[in-house]
Amino acid sequence: MTEKKHLSHIGGVPVLKILFISRQTHVPLLSLHLLCIPHSLNTNPIFMQIYQLTRHHVSSDLEGEHIILDHKAGKYYGLNETGSLVWEMLQKSPLDFNALKKGITEAYDIDEQQCNDDLVELMQELIHENLVEAL
Repeated sequence: MTEKKHLSHIGGVPVLKILFISRQTHVPLLSLHLLCIPHSLNTNPIFMQIYQLTRHHVSSDLEGEHIILDHKAGKYYGLNETGSLVWEMLQKSPLDFNALKKGITEAYDIDEQQCNDDLVELMQELIHENLVEAL
């Protein structure tokens, strides 16, 4: 078996196509398409999910901050103004990470990398506490 490699682009993203070809029949036996994702793009699964609030809690806005009561776990939580913005966006509809980040960067003067890091931390905590889930 021999292999042939071909680099192309799909939607601007480089794709490496590898064909494994039979030496006897010269017929492709297997074709692999590999996305060539630049190192600058983060491939953490948290960036690739769509999120929604779970159903076993109630929340209330208290002077710009949200108080959340998880009656299933018997715990309550408080979100600051930025966390409350994320909560309010998720109350309206399920959203992906980039939509949440865009909402924050449009509302606040914050460095994009700092926003990214803080939002990852918040989402991980909300998921861990079963207040948010990935679809």
